[in-house]
Amino acid sequence: MKTKLTSILCLMLALSGAMPIQAQQQLDSVVVTASRLNVQAGQMGQRVTVLRGEALQRIPATSLDDLLRYLPGIEVQSRGLFGTQADITMRGSTFNQVLVLIDGVRVNDPLTGHFNGYMPVTMAEIDRIEIIHGASSAIYGTEAVGGVIHIITKAFAQSSDKGLDGQAEVQYGQHQTLTGSAGIDWQTDNLRLVAGVQHAQSDGHLPKGDSLPYDFNLTTVAAGLGLQLAPNVRLSLRSALDTRDFNARFFYTRSTYDLSREQVRRWFNQAALRWQHDERHETQLVAGYQTTTDSFLFNPAFPGNHHTTRQLDLKGWHRIEAGEAVRFTLGGQYLGKRIESNDRGNHRTGQFGLFALAHVQPSGKWDLQGGLRLEHESSFGTELVPQLSISYRVLPALRLRGFAGRSIRAADFTERYISTNLPALSPGRNLGNPDLLAERSWNVELGTDAVLGPTLSAHLTGYYRHATNLIDFVLTEGSQIPNATNIDPSGTYFFAQNIAELQTTGLEAELRYRKELSAGALEATAAYRWLDFAQDG
Repeated sequence: MKTKLTSILCLMLALSGAMPIQAQQQLDSVVVTASRLNVQAGQMGQRVTVLRGEALQRIPATSLDDLLRYLPGIEVQSRGLFGTQADITMRGSTFNQVLVLIDGVRVNDPLTGHFNGYMPVTMAEIDRIEIIHGASSAIYGTEAVGGVIHIITKAFAQSSDKGLDGQAEVQYGQHQTLTGSAGIDWQTDNLRLVAGVQHAQSDGHLPKGDSLPYDFNLTTVAAGLGLQLAPNVRLSLRSALDTRDFNARFFYTRSTYDLSREQVRRWFNQAALRWQHDERHETQLVAGYQTTTDSFLFNPAFPGNHHTTRQLDLKGWHRIEAGEAVRFTLGGQYLGKRIESNDRGNHRTGQFGLFALAHVQPSGKWDLQGGLRLEHESSFGTELVPQLSISYRVLPALRLRGFAGRSIRAADFTERYISTNLPALSPGRNLGNPDLLAERSWNVELGTDAVLGPTLSAHLTGYYRHATNLIDFVLTEGSQIPNATNIDPSGTYFFAQNIAELQTTGLEAELRYRKELSAGALEATAAYRWLDFAQDG
């Protein structure tokens, strides 16, 4: 049994003319589309944060992952500047256990969770960001363990504003650092066109005693189109290209032979059709297809690794409001993953999910929300994923909430297949395991949201997660590794296995202050997080 304690204190001050997070006076008024039930944030029974695009523009961030650092409850572990690469964790999760979505389409890459921070979206495109703190696998399937980050772009958002809006900026600094961004937003009665570009490059700083500067060249270009085909039918389309070329030395190892360089290219395409049949019935169809190419060279003296992954994300659901106090959603999803790699081989998987969600309001004070998902994938079989949440309004300015649910995470292609396609693997290297089971977790949380005055609000959440089948690379004798023909039986390897159980207990506290001023508003956020880990295995 091992225990680890972590405490973090965050403070953010901002002067803005827009509300970055739901107003204290309207604690429950923001509708969360990530719920797929279109309920208000205070009715979900989980901690939910919603940030508007106007406020995001005023936060002094150089990239999207840099912006997420300002949000309580999210930890961003960056490697490199200006969003070169970042791992995102929530509530003590691993970087593989946070689900990132753009307009409902998965960003998480099937190769490795290290790529989940490569979000192919420009700051100028963002309408809002919805963050669900905690498990949501019943809604979204695998990877939604520590939380969900849902980015909604302007092309996929409803807005009554019309006209043309644009922005651009360029900055130059030492080490030949050049950054720039630009965006346009043009809207008429039935059409909305949004486009953006973001670029950062630098020759990089040269650490003392080193011969390789940490240079980078990062570019994101995107365009989206929203079409109102009829008063009750909307079609949205979007495409984005994200390219990255950077010095990756010591990103993944501390070896003295590490002279790593990496190039990543991601092409992200998506479409959505929303059909509002009448006041009580709505159908949504969402499709996404992404191709990611990764070229990684550890050292010029050794052959490089080249991977291409393709991911098809298809989903649809129908929402019904059966009455004033009852609504439910039925839907399904298909997730197809494919890899072509000289190191990991050529593989493909198909993942199917069926889900049912319901929200009931038995009285003006109570909100009950439940979900059930049946998930199947060839690698881990069939999993049943339930969740239930309760919200109770004690006073107009005070809510209590509770949540319990199961979550799962499937092994990625690196954990399953790394080095399995090499003709001969030297001892001491990582080796994948095609027989890995899904990680499983049970999650419980209790919390409260309160308005303490016209300028002050508070949020407090305690949570517990019991995870099993956690995946890690364990030093293993070659003779104990089954079905591996490219290893030395007398050597030892870091072999991927389901080996651990982990119990995570945590507490999150937030205090928000907002004061209206003639030129906008002053907002401050103080947050405290406490974590305790107990591991078996």
